[in-house]
Amino acid sequence: MARYLYIKNNTVVNIVDSPYAMPDVSDMGEDIIPDPGGVNFGDTFNVATYRSTTARTPASNIIDDTGYLGKLFRAEGAVLVDEINALRQWITSFKAAVAAATTFANLQTRVAALASVPDRTLSQARTAIQTKITSGSVDS
Repeated sequence: MARYLYIKNNTVVNIVDSPYAMPDVSDMGEDIIPDPGGVNFGDTFNVATYRSTTARTPASNIIDDTGYLGKLFRAEGAVLVDEINALRQWITSFKAAVAAATTFANLQTRVAALASVPDRTLSQARTAIQTKITSGSVDS
């Protein structure tokens, strides 16, 4: 049977067989979590660390999943990478224009000739994400 820990101030104050069991009021904890094993009454137990580490596996599984959530997260990441790469490319072009300039007027002309980097809208972001999904580029 599963055990549950009642934690108060990072200390195990009660261990019960059901999260719905009503312990003595003095033993009520601030947090109720499934027993990860090897924890005893009175032990120090950092709830924040437990929650952080137990969330890693499901998060990793979602990213690797071939289902709709995995595809959505990979598509969002792919769109972000595309945007970052576009900005990096513009910065590289800007640096090249500055390096090649011989006068201030020449620098102004070279910088003005660079492609503009317009603001993106939520509609454009949505379209870009949908395109990544429907093209199959984030299937795995």
